[in-house]
Amino acid sequence: MTPVDLYCERTDPSLWSEPINAITNAAFILVGLYVFSRRESPHRWELGLLGLLIVAVGLGSLAFHLAGTSETATLDVAFIALYLAVFSALLPARLWSAGAETGSSAAAPSGGAQIVWGVAGLAVLAGCIAAGEAAMAAAEPHIGWAPPGLYVGAWTALVVFVVISRLRGLAPHRVRSLAIAALIFPASLTARQLDLPLCDSLPLGLHWLWHCLNSLVLGFTALAFRRQ
Repeated sequence: MTPVDLYCERTDPSLWSEPINAITNAAFILVGLYVFSRRESPHRWELGLLGLLIVAVGLGSLAFHLAGTSETATLDVAFIALYLAVFSALLPARLWSAGAETGSSAAAPSGGAQIVWGVAGLAVLAGCIAAGEAAMAAAEPHIGWAPPGLYVGAWTALVVFVVISRLRGLAPHRVRSLAIAALIFPASLTARQLDLPLCDSLPLGLHWLWHCLNSLVLGFTALAFRRQ
């Protein structure tokens, strides 16, 4: 296994070299369990699935911050990417495909409409990530701590999802939940990127704050599936 040292708190390859970064993954697990507990009709399985995926994100990140290897780093990113893909498909498939909502309930969408909208959501995500990767590759020579294009693209896609959700007439609580997630994410990503630049003055770094804030981002995106 190849050791990976990406964050300020890690000072050696030992298992417990990032205690704060490891412990704060509890935020993902707690938020995921809360989302899972909120599953309800007519979107019972969506909330349950997204809740379990948020827990998986926390466990993947925990494995990385404990072991700090290239293998656990891949696992960490894989669970994040899986959540992004599942959410980006489910939001259009289950909510946009039904059209404008009356009150807090949506009409049952047809299977064909769900597939088309789900593919469209994945296309939005893929396009935004590609644009984010290109933009960050161009920015990297000028700002060494440019964030990964994956996360920039994910945030861009979330903003697009907020706009489309509003245009599709989704219930206000759904749009509000997505908008809150979109507002929190820049602060979360900033904390992640400033971890190393501020390492000399903040020995524990700021990556732990990324965990705490990003768990809220995932939680609010998932809770957009609540009926009310």
